[in-house]
Amino acid sequence: MLKKTFDYFRAINGWLYLILFFCFIGLLRNFINLFLFKFDYSELPTQIFIAMIAIYFSQIVLLLMRVRGAWIISAIGAGFCLYVYPDFTFLPVTNVLQRGVNYFWPQMNYSWYYFIATETVAFLFCLDVIKTVFIYTLTKPCKVKSVKV
Repeated sequence: MLKKTFDYFRAINGWLYLILFFCFIGLLRNFINLFLFKFDYSELPTQIFIAMIAIYFSQIVLLLMRVRGAWIISAIGAGFCLYVYPDFTFLPVTNVLQRGVNYFWPQMNYSWYYFIATETVAFLFCLDVIKTVFIYTLTKPCKVKSVKV
């Protein structure tokens, strides 16, 4: 039984584990934001955080179940992030890069901040599209034989 479990998780591609890691970070980030903004469903930030929690949680579950249809949830999440709230999957990576830019170039003017923010959103959207393609191409359906009881 334990060997089958290890074989099941070993069959998941390493890139998908990286995607799972960032989805888990996004899930935690939105849970933290949800409780920092006081849970009131009538307010827009609460609704957005709940929507992002649902998107990240469903991606995690579907990827662990090795369902190829997880790419649809990823595409919905990328569109949601582009048009509603920029909470992209790989946002922690760009936060680290942005802190480095602020450290090495502290007297940056507003036009550079605006340029970097715009390019960051474009970069993160491209990464989310690449993530969606990876989910579609690297997810191999599970071929588990039924167990007779």
